[in-house]
Amino acid sequence: MTCRSVPSFSTGTLTDSCYDIIITIHDTNECTHTGARDWMHTCDPSSICENTEGGYNCVCPPNQFAKKGSGKGKCDGNADSASCCGAVTYDGAPHGDHACREDFKCHADSCAFNDCSPDATCTPGAVPNTFTCECNSR
Repeated sequence: MTCRSVPSFSTGTLTDSCYDIIITIHDTNECTHTGARDWMHTCDPSSICENTEGGYNCVCPPNQFAKKGSGKGKCDGNADSASCCGAVTYDGAPHGDHACREDFKCHADSCAFNDCSPDATCTPGAVPNTFTCECNSR
């Protein structure tokens, strides 16, 4: 509450005048927004947009992870962009790396981007984006 004393010219006295300043800020849901492009999410179609207060994250579907080289190389194996790209402010201006969020792509197959020989079989590792190559028997 803010108060101030206001002089009364008719009586020559001071009168206290008090008032509240109320500011209501509404969060824009960037995940469902269809208006101005500045307020829309930039998540890749392989990920899911998750609204946060003042911004959004790009999140991989269950049992998926950021593909190798995703998020401009910052997000290999992460499940969401918040852990590697930083935060987006309420006005759409990135505090974190906006290009990283746009490049965040999800997939489920660690062997999808392997460099095994054509004569070998790729086996996914226990950690996302890891694999082993085993020579095929002849």
